[in-house]
Amino acid sequence: LPGEAQKIARIVEAFAARYFVQSPGPLYNADTAYILSYAIIMLNTDLHNHQVKNKMTKEQFCRMNRGINNDADLPPAYLGELFDSIYSREIKMTEDLANISNPTGGVTDQEPRWDDLLTSMRHKYRAPMHVAAAVGTAHGRDMFLVVWDRVIAALSVVFETTEDDRVLRRALEGLHDFAKVCAFHRLYEEFNKL
Repeated sequence: LPGEAQKIARIVEAFAARYFVQSPGPLYNADTAYILSYAIIMLNTDLHNHQVKNKMTKEQFCRMNRGINNDADLPPAYLGELFDSIYSREIKMTEDLANISNPTGGVTDQEPRWDDLLTSMRHKYRAPMHVAAAVGTAHGRDMFLVVWDRVIAALSVVFETTEDDRVLRRALEGLHDFAKVCAFHRLYEEFNKL
């Protein structure tokens, strides 16, 4: 995540709102998703940063999140599953993985891949296609392969420079749509560049 606190807050806020709309689960509202997102970021840092000596326990994580669900607690099993997931697999940004790439710019076998996520997204978005009907065709795939790098470049510039929340949300929606098209066409390499 970018180092600037305002950008992080906007990213987490947009993510939480979108996540709550798509899969609220036991979350009461988007505010719960927002608070829990920050808790997950803190947990990830705590568990995987070698400078942190006293690592957070599952019980501490659950206690830290008491009352965040509209003054109620989230199910302990839900929080425990989140803890176990973060404990077993660190969340890493693309920049954190840069040292694993080989000199030709390709990806080595050691790089954590998004293939599992992409496969699950492909099943979710296979039918109907939620981006544009033309993108679901063979010609749409070919056109996408011609422009995908320019699309990411443009969305990234907007994402990095905008101060307007509405524009930031649109950029995030564009990145989400890019991921859906990649999932639909099984474009793993392109998705990994996101």
